[in-house]
Amino acid sequence: MRTAELAAKNTELERMNRLFVGRELRMVELKERIRALEQQSGEKGDCDARE
Repeated sequence: MRTAELAAKNTELERMNRLFVGRELRMVELKERIRALEQQSGEKGDCDARE
């Protein structure tokens, strides 16, 4: 019985770990996208300033 409980807890921990790792990877992707958009915005702002 105890082994079954531990197996169930391990399964739940693995699921949560995948969820958190996936979330962290998505956060990294979003931060990179924000940085790229900020650079684009800054470059466009520089062009507008010269006109």
